[in-house]
Amino acid sequence: LGQMDSRMQIGEIFDGRYEILEFLGSGVLASAHKAEQMNTLINVALKILHLAAALDQMYKRFSCKKAKFSAKLNTRI
Repeated sequence: LGQMDSRMQIGEIFDGRYEILEFLGSGVLASAHKAEQMNTLINVALKILHLAAALDQMYKRFSCKKAKFSAKLNTRI
């Protein structure tokens, strides 16, 4: 499992909605980026799964639940 296979480039557009501003770090399963949600101009943190983690259905379900919970938090980065 390569750690850098989900690293995005500064200025790259992810999912047509987020502009990548900064690389925050990478772990075994994902990389994290600071991004701007283009329609609201709000900075967000994006956790992008590495390919092997994205193909693991159990981890993918866990990540989706975690993301939904995190989205409810009202914390600015």
